[in-house]
Amino acid sequence: VGLSTKTALQASSMIRTLRRFGPHARGYCNSPSQAAATARPEIELIKQLRHETGAPLMRVRKALREADGDLEKAARALHSLNTSHAMKKADRVTSQGLVAAQAIQANQAAVAVVMRCETDFVARNERFLSLLQKFHSSASQIFLDEDGPVVESLDSQHFISRLQSDSTRADLGASVSDVAGVLGENLVLERASVVRVPTGSHGIVQCYTHGRAENPNFASDVEMGRIGVIAALSTSAKPSALDQSIARSLCMHIAAASPSDNQALLAQEFLAPIPDRLAELLNQAQIPAPT
Repeated sequence: VGLSTKTALQASSMIRTLRRFGPHARGYCNSPSQAAATARPEIELIKQLRHETGAPLMRVRKALREADGDLEKAARALHSLNTSHAMKKADRVTSQGLVAAQAIQANQAAVAVVMRCETDFVARNERFLSLLQKFHSSASQIFLDEDGPVVESLDSQHFISRLQSDSTRADLGASVSDVAGVLGENLVLERASVVRVPTGSHGIVQCYTHGRAENPNFASDVEMGRIGVIAALSTSAKPSALDQSIARSLCMHIAAASPSDNQALLAQEFLAPIPDRLAELLNQAQIPAPT
């Protein structure tokens, strides 16, 4: 079969850059036409494994080489390579990240998960967002399955210990290693938190995130952003739609003002002087009005 000069050069380049698998091992291709015929399956394998894993080209080629072209074996080899790369980055500073938050149980609780990375660029990556959403789902399951205090927060170690099964722990651990290996950054689960309405009480919990990051791979009610707020309000009766709106607005205000405590929030200019009704409520709650 005749080949153009351009095609022959491309085929020769493939011989130099791609290792042959099975009967087409390096050295078996004796002509440019044979190289062109045998290079295509290898390219397709690389494209498929890169699409499935998102791993860098050279790492995918190395995994396929170690697995002699077997995709399943190559995927396992790639996971080992990703884990090795992730471990090398475990001591790096993680100064960026996102918060995932969602109100659950008909606004009777809200769960937030904070995950950190090294750069804002990675914090907006789809794989990082999917990993954060996966951890948030596991955290929601933990807090849904168990009764606990009104406010509860777990660091990464206690979070892992509260997971229901070894398979879930292994799955999350493998996900972190793979995503960290692919993105090339240290990824750390900082904490998972929940705020609940006390059992037997009326109230509502609402959340808000600022600096939103959207995950195009998931249609979900989980909000993700750079700043996350959870606010809980006590009500005298079953909470109304107005209560939900007030709680949401309060979350947005807290995100903007970053108050250190209740007094700092109440002392802001938009509440001064304290209205009579608010002063009455503060007195009933035995909270001193700010001066």
